[in-house]
Amino acid sequence: MKTHKIIIVGGGIEGWITAATLIKLFPKKDITIIDKFDSPSLGLAQSHADYIKNWIRLIGIEDKEFIKTSDATYRLSTEFKNFYKKDYGSFQYPNGIPSFLDTHYWFNDWIGKKAINPNLGSHDFAETFWPIMQLVLHSTYSENKHFEFESDFLPKLYTSYNWDPDKFGNFLKSNYCLNKGVKYIVGDITDTKTTKEGLEEIVVNGSQCIKADFFIDCSGPDSLLLGKGMKTSFNEYKDILINDSIITCHIPYKNRQKELTLYNKAVAYNHGWISHIPLWSGINLRYTFSSKYISQGKALNEFIEYIKNNFSNRSLKDIDLKERTFKSGCYNKIWIKNVCAIGSSAGELEPLQNNSLFPVVEFLKVLCKTLWSKEEINQFDRDTFNATCITRFRNLAEFISLIFKLSVREDTKYWKYLTNQPTHLKGRTNEVLEKYHRSFEDVLNQRTVKGHFEDGLACIAFGMNYFPKSFSDIMWDRYHNDIEWHKPGFKNSLRTMETHRKLWKKEAKKCPLIYTYLKNNFYDK
Repeated sequence: MKTHKIIIVGGGIEGWITAATLIKLFPKKDITIIDKFDSPSLGLAQSHADYIKNWIRLIGIEDKEFIKTSDATYRLSTEFKNFYKKDYGSFQYPNGIPSFLDTHYWFNDWIGKKAINPNLGSHDFAETFWPIMQLVLHSTYSENKHFEFESDFLPKLYTSYNWDPDKFGNFLKSNYCLNKGVKYIVGDITDTKTTKEGLEEIVVNGSQCIKADFFIDCSGPDSLLLGKGMKTSFNEYKDILINDSIITCHIPYKNRQKELTLYNKAVAYNHGWISHIPLWSGINLRYTFSSKYISQGKALNEFIEYIKNNFSNRSLKDIDLKERTFKSGCYNKIWIKNVCAIGSSAGELEPLQNNSLFPVVEFLKVLCKTLWSKEEINQFDRDTFNATCITRFRNLAEFISLIFKLSVREDTKYWKYLTNQPTHLKGRTNEVLEKYHRSFEDVLNQRTVKGHFEDGLACIAFGMNYFPKSFSDIMWDRYHNDIEWHKPGFKNSLRTMETHRKLWKKEAKKCPLIYTYLKNNFYDK
């Protein structure tokens, strides 16, 4: 199969990211994108993990080019509130890497800290090890040009974004893709014609027939080419993720300087969770819930009640509430013959871990590797692509589900079901959990394993009070069964860590507010 002439169906943010990536890496290919003229906006702000930073570096665009036009802000962390128990409190899952400077047993030192201070909240874990948390807590920002923190700590490397996806997609279209030679056709896909070789042509606006070597489906959850055209079966992840509905709205700021933060918020609620995503123009709120346990109408009432309780000084009359449904899961094959799906046309997950663009960026990465190495594609290439992408997608789904698995909430039927449901971990999450235990054992045995955990597992686990080692284990396994005997061994490293945290705090307080930083560098220019 040749791949010189490529048609991308769907021109939202997923389609334009796909077009931008392909025209950057394969400038000699003939790339056309087909999009509806009046694609409706769902009003969903997007938040992204560190992977989007690598993609932006690949494309070669700078923050000053798109921040203002995309209503974008910076994100350094996500706060999870009340997931462990109702009214329990919160913990942070920061970007970047922890600092183990002068620690004794790395992350295990915090277990000692918890034993010494039994009432210590789980929020303290990230604050102890992540220098970046002091910027988060004080809503200040620094590029660390003068190494106010440790010399290897560069916030710029770990800064991710919140943005309006429609506006960022339009930026890519107007300021990048069309300028570099991507062709653009406005119209509706009204029919597809397939043969035993795959998709032969698509029909636009009822009359225009378009052929290509390779078709990429970026049509979103409609999956016009993969799902409908190629009639591929869908594998829903009901065994681990049960939420299927979203209500969203945009809340303008009353005082941007005070309300703009460097973290998003996910608040566990009666029948799901509510996210706060700060953009420059206001806060995007989203209630993600399960229609199995609450009707759309009752969920809407719950959401309005939440807004009234948390934004009591705002008028609701001008707030535009939008609703949509979704299915967490993935098609059983996402590249069939000459049709490949990228993004939500391949699969969709609830965005609890800032994963909206994960199936776009990660699937593109695998696709580009395949296209780069071969001029023509065979079935082995397609099979390898499918196996790699579907496995990564399932692994992410299991990681998202982990925070529900670790909860002990039972205050509604929804939470009672989640916390008593059998655990179906089939992929890498199960392997990482086993490694999580093993590496801590190794550390406590004074081996050289440093306790680095993939995918932020440590933050989620400690935040949800899931410890692979406790002081009872230490007393059980060691010669001394008196907890007081063990405490002095941790105190020196704890004093050192607290000294580092005070230094980070001192430097963070010198930095400008994130409001001031964004205003001076982007929004006032």
